[in-house]
Amino acid sequence: MSRTLKLNVKHKWFEVMVTGEKKFEYRSPSQWLQSRLKNPNYDFVEIRSGYGKTRPVFIAKCELIYHSESHHPVTMNFSNNLKVVVNWGDVIIKLGEIIKVENYAT
Repeated sequence: MSRTLKLNVKHKWFEVMVTGEKKFEYRSPSQWLQSRLKNPNYDFVEIRSGYGKTRPVFIAKCELIYHSESHHPVTMNFSNNLKVVVNWGDVIIKLGEIIKVENYAT
């Protein structure tokens, strides 16, 4: 039986992830996320933008889940002018091959 970690993101983040430009999802170690990572053996990550039946969604293989060990903030910039700052202890989810995309036209 496969396990899927389901995450919602804003559409601007979805756009750089579904194209493969952003291959990692970074999250602060919230109580909600930590409760889902007690058994971090996920096979897939489902990334959704918004709510409802017609929301864009993609499913990617879950390659690895770990915590940032950098003691200095790391900044990454993306083509649509988005910026991510990763701090020590943040959760990093490495996305693998995208295997399914729904309700999104490139």
